[in-house]
Amino acid sequence: MYPNPASSYLWISGDANNIKTISYTLTDAQGKIIMKNSFELSVTNENKLDLSTLNTGVYFLRLENSSG
Repeated sequence: MYPNPASSYLWISGDANNIKTISYTLTDAQGKIIMKNSFELSVTNENKLDLSTLNTGVYFLRLENSSG
């Protein structure tokens, strides 16, 4: 996952041979869920998460693979 910190986009990468689906939950500092979704790892093994609409602040990203 890069860059950290991020302002517009966050790239998430992984091994598509071992992990097929990634679920994520983005929360703010108070624990409020801001985004929740999942995606299939692409052929390049990188996916872009658009953060451009978020206010400046501290956020926490939880990632889970298809096996939990």
